[in-house]
Parts: sequence; structure tokens; C-alpha cells
Amino acid sequence: MMSDTFPALAVEAEKFKAWRDTHFPLGELYGEWEEDYPDWDRIYSTFLKFLRDVPFQLWNQEIVNTVLYIIARNNEPEYLVSEFSEDPERLLFLAEAGLHSSERDAKWQLIKELGELTNRTPEVESLLKAYAQDEDEYVRRQALMNLGRIKSSAVEEYVADAWNTGHEYQRMAVLSALRDLHSPLLSIYLEKAEADGRKHLAEFADKIRRGVVD
Repeated sequence: MMSDTFPALAVEAEKFKAWRDTHFPLGELYGEWEEDYPDWDRIYSTFLKFLRDVPFQLWNQEIVNTVLYIIARNNEPEYLVSEFSEDPERLLFLAEAGLHSSERDAKWQLIKELGELTNRTPEVESLLKAYAQDEDEYVRRQALMNLGRIKSSAVEEYVADAWNTGHEYQRMAVLSALRDLHSPLLSIYLEKAEADGRKHLAEFADKIRRGVVD
């Protein structure tokens, strides 16, 4: 029988939505608007109790959608998604479910957690490759950087398309991923970055050459 903690979590999600609709009736969301919600402590306690009480194997689509929604709203502190690092199977499950979600702010948080999962490389790589083809630019960017982070040779499959978007931060992600992979393509793309000439990209390329990027 399903624990009563999911209905409680669903109630908290609905309260958040009601607050959003009251405070932003025209949908004019700005910056880190979610941080203004006054009852995050209640969401945190309910969410953590739910994770303790309900194994992910029992989650249905409604539960998955609610969990992804709440994680997405917690995108500045990234506190809730960090709880998934303690259970790799649960993280992999939710990351796979997230592929089909419209919650982009949950997707990139899950991608970052996947990049920390060093003992499940085949599953992580498969998921990151799927996310690298997402429709959202920031999701794709995070997927590419985390492919580099896990030293996946798949990075080299994606760098040309990422570079050819012309997006400055996509190009920075290319450099980051190639650096982490220790790819021979890095020198080629560093030259491309310098030729591009845009400020942030050129500065990032210079830092990589000098070995001062964290």
C-alpha cells in the first residue's frame, strides 16, 4: 500500500503552484523567483520523508512528475536533487524518467548528479548522451560538460554540432569537455575560440591554455 507521504507531497506541490499563481498571475516570472516561496522548510521535510518511506520502484507517473516538478523549483540551492546521490539506482531511475519531462530545471540538476556517479559509467554515459540531444540549450550544455567529466569519448561525437550552434556558452562547454577528456581536438578548438574573439570565450580559452581553470 502506498504511504500517505505522497499525498502530503502532492499537497505541498499544489500549495506552491497556488502561491505562484497568486503572486505571478500573468506568468511574469523573474530570476530566482522560486526562492521567495515562504514554506520551503515544509517542502523539504515532506520531500525527505517521502524519499524515506516510498521506494522508487513503487513510483508511478504521477509521483515522478511531482518529484521532478519540486526538484525543478529547487534549482538554486539544488538541495533536493542532492538527496539522490545517496541512492544511485534511484538517481538513474529518475534521470531516465526525466528524459521525457518538460522540467528543464530538473534535467540539468540530474545531469550534474550523474556526473558525480563514477561507478556506473555505462548507464551514466547512455543517459548523458540522450540528454546531449535535448531541445533545451542549457540541458545540452550540461550534458556535454558532464560527458567530459566522466571521460567519455562520446564528447568528440557532439563537439562539432555544439560548436556550430554559434552559442558562446555552448562553445565554452566544448572547450571544457575536451579539456576534461584530454582530447587532441582541444588545441584545434582553442584556436577556433581565439578566432571567435568574443570576450567570455576568449578568456576561457586563455585560462585553459594557462591551466588555471578550476
